Amino acid sequence: MIDFTIFLLLLAIGVISIKFIFSPTIWERILALNLISGKTVLLLLLIGLQRDNFFFLDIALTFSIVGFLAVTLITRFLMEGGRQK
Repeated sequence: MIDFTIFLLLLAIGVISIKFIFSPTIWERILALNLISGKTVLLLLLIGLQRDNFFFLDIALTFSIVGFLAVTLITRFLMEGGRQK
């Protein structure tokens, strides 16, 4: 059952990656990046559960913090005018 869930998550990440590449606006790309980050954290947790290795929990926690900070900083940078300033 976990294998099927991992497959569905990989499929979802692939579809969202296509949306990320072909999005017309920067805001849709940031949303897609946030979705990819969240699904990757879930994927790491499921792989850790499947392999019975708790090291993946540490990696997932670190990745979630980095993903949150990246999306927040990119959004803040764009809201303040980006490179036009």
